[in-house]
Amino acid sequence: MAEPTSRRERKKAQTRRALTKAALDLFLEQGFEATTVEEIAEAADFHRATFHRIFASKEDVAMGDILELFALARERFREALPTDDPWAVAREVLTGTMTSFEESDDELVAAHVQVWTSDPALQARFTAMMLDWEHEIARFFAKAWGLDPESDIRCYVIATAMIGVTRSALLMRRASGLTVRETIDAGFDFLAAAGFDKNATQDA
Repeated sequence: MAEPTSRRERKKAQTRRALTKAALDLFLEQGFEATTVEEIAEAADFHRATFHRIFASKEDVAMGDILELFALARERFREALPTDDPWAVAREVLTGTMTSFEESDDELVAAHVQVWTSDPALQARFTAMMLDWEHEIARFFAKAWGLDPESDIRCYVIATAMIGVTRSALLMRRASGLTVRETIDAGFDFLAAAGFDKNATQDA
């Protein structure tokens, strides 16, 4: 994400971070569903109205910048040219998206990942987000290869594999001792070695 430049933008970014930190702490302590907007605002020493000037809902603060980054990634898929290698495009987009997320704020990223994987309501939202991206990538490869994603399993096989790498790299960022980019690169290299980078409509 772009760094705020003006004093007003920096102040807004500071407020956003304070509210996000307070929200994530409360989600971990008492659960997403049990936490109210009023509690988040009070914990960060702001008024409820301030929360709503920055976030549309509790879900927005829970998911963080990942939704905006995925929106940008979706645009990149749609801008791809017919001559582009779909594997290279998908790999670049997913790697860039997750690297941008990791580099935004290490403390908050760790807290986001923790709530996504520990809170039942957010686990469901995280899973739904990953499934949505499997569909997006399957449609992207289907268009590039001239296939029907609803009837040709190869589109979803490669999409599921690539999202599996992305999800695993995010969840393993602490335990692996590697950055998200390093882990994603290793995962995609493994898939490429298994032939996932080849055009499914061409003979081996």
